[in-house]
Amino acid sequence: MLPWYVSETYVYHRLLEATGYFKPGTKGYGFDVFAAEKKEALEQALPQVDVRMQTCMQAKGKWSFQDFKSLLHMSLWGNQGDSSLFTVQDMSSKGISDVEQSRLIVDDSSLSFLILDRKQVPVIHIFNDNSGMELVSDLALAHYLVSSKPSSTVVLQLKPYPFFVSDATVADVHATIETLRLSSNANQQQVAADLLQYIQDGRIRLQGDGDLNFFLASPKPMWEMPLNVRDSLADVDLVICKGDLMYRKLLGDRTWNTNELFQDIISYFPCSVTALRTCKAPLAIGVDDEASERLSKASPSWMVNGEYGMIQFCLPPILYDLQVSDSLIRINMDEEASIQRMQGMMR
Repeated sequence: MLPWYVSETYVYHRLLEATGYFKPGTKGYGFDVFAAEKKEALEQALPQVDVRMQTCMQAKGKWSFQDFKSLLHMSLWGNQGDSSLFTVQDMSSKGISDVEQSRLIVDDSSLSFLILDRKQVPVIHIFNDNSGMELVSDLALAHYLVSSKPSSTVVLQLKPYPFFVSDATVADVHATIETLRLSSNANQQQVAADLLQYIQDGRIRLQGDGDLNFFLASPKPMWEMPLNVRDSLADVDLVICKGDLMYRKLLGDRTWNTNELFQDIISYFPCSVTALRTCKAPLAIGVDDEASERLSKASPSWMVNGEYGMIQFCLPPILYDLQVSDSLIRINMDEEASIQRMQGMMR
C-alpha cells in the first residue's frame, strides 16, 4: 500500500497526464484544469484582498517587528484558502478578522524577524502554497520585505505545474498581479505597480522550473533533498515554508509526538526556515503536552479543521556560531522588549 502523501501526489500527476498537460500537440498541453476555480476563488475573496492591500500599503517602507509580524500573520491565515479542502464559498468567508489570536498555537515571528533584522542584504525564499487569497497574502509579504529592506531579494518558489487544485504557479502570480492592476481599488493598483517594478528589477524573482520546484512537487520528504538543491539554499538567510503540504514534507508525512521540538526535528534543513501552516493534517510538533491536552479538549479536531495556526522557526546547528545559543532558540518571544534584548545579545 502506498503512503497517503505519495498516493495524493500520484493522483494529481496522473490527472494532468489524462488531460494531456505534458503532451505537446494536444488540446490540453500546458492547460491548467484548475484555472477557473482559482480565478473564482480570488474573485470571491476580494473583500479580504482589500484588507491585505491596505495593510500592505500602510506598512510599506517601515522595517519594524510589529509590521513584519502583521504581514507574516496575514500570510499564515491566508493558508486557510485551500481548494483541495474547502469550497470556493468556504474560502471567500475566511479572513484574518475571523481568527482569534488564541488560535495561534506557536508564534516564532520574533525569531524570524531577528534573523532578517541582523542582515544588511537578506535573501528570502518563500515556498509558496495556494493561489487566490493566500498568494495575495504572500505577495503582500514579499512587497513588504523588499520595500522595507531595500537591499533584500525575495524568491517565490512556485509549483512547476498545476498541483493539489490550488497550488500556485508562475502563471498564477502573473494572473493575480494583473487582477490587482485592473482593480478599481487604489491600494490594489499601487501594490500591483510596485510588484511589477520589483520583478523587473530582480528584487522579487519568480521560480517555477528549477530542480527545487520539481522537488517540492514530488512525494519525497525534505530530508531527501538532492545535494544540488541543498547547495542552492545554503546562502539563503530564511526560507518561509508555506502550508500543510510543505509541513508534511518537512516531517516526512510521519506521525510524531506533538511535544517533539521543531528545532530538533528540522535541524537537517540547509538554512534557517520558518514554517507557516494552518493545521489541516493529523501531524504536529513543537506543542507541549499541556497545550496539546488543552487543545484536544477545546477542539478535538484541532489538527485537521484549519482553524488553528502555527509559526515555527528552526536555525540549523551549523549556524549556531551566530551567537544564538540552543536554549535561546527554544524561547518563544512576542514582545518588543524581548526583540530589543535579543538584538543586543546577537551583536
